[in-house]
Amino acid sequence: MAEGQQLPWKVQKIDTSRGPPGNYDRIRDPLPPPPVGTTWARDQETGEWSVVKCDTTGESDQHSPSSAVSDGAIEGVDYVIHTVQPSDTFSGICLRYKISALQLRRANRFSGTNLRLAPSRLVIPLGKDGLSGGHARRESPEYKLKEVMAAVPQLGSSAEAKSYLLMSGWDVEEAIKAAKDDLGWEGDMKS
Repeated sequence: MAEGQQLPWKVQKIDTSRGPPGNYDRIRDPLPPPPVGTTWARDQETGEWSVVKCDTTGESDQHSPSSAVSDGAIEGVDYVIHTVQPSDTFSGICLRYKISALQLRRANRFSGTNLRLAPSRLVIPLGKDGLSGGHARRESPEYKLKEVMAAVPQLGSSAEAKSYLLMSGWDVEEAIKAAKDDLGWEGDMKS
C-alpha cells in the first residue's frame, strides 16, 4: 500500500439507515403556535418552554386558582390556596392536606403527578372539619416570595419580587398590588 493512501476503515461514512442526519438550520426560528386553549410559558429558573392551559381571554390559567373554585366557595372555609414550592411533591401535598390524589387533581383540573404541569397555585378543598395543618410555612420568607412570583409571573426575577416584599414590610397582598400597579404603569408608558 502506498504512503498517504486512505485506508478503508478510516473513511467516515454518514449512516442514513436510521433516517437523514439532523438539520439545525431552523433552530433559531420562533416556536410554532400552541394548540387552541394553550399558550407557551417559560420557566424562570430553567429557561425551558412548556405549553400551559389558558382561559378564553388568552391569559395563562397556570396562575389562576379562582377558575377551579365554585362561585359560592369561601377561601379558608371551603378551600385554601397552596403555592407550589420547588421542594414540594404531589404525594407530599396530598399527605400534608390529608386529601386524595383524585380530589387534588379534580379541584385543579389537571392529570398526572407532575407538579410542573399543575398550576403554580393549587386549590386545596377542605373537608367539613377543615384542616389541622398546612399553614405553618405561610409566614416564611420563601413562601411569601413564591406567592408573589406565582401571582405576578411577569416579574423577571425573585430579586425583583423580594424588593416588592421588602418595600411592603413583607405583606404579600400589598407587594402583589404594588407589582401589578407598576407593571400596569409600565404598560401605559409603552403605549
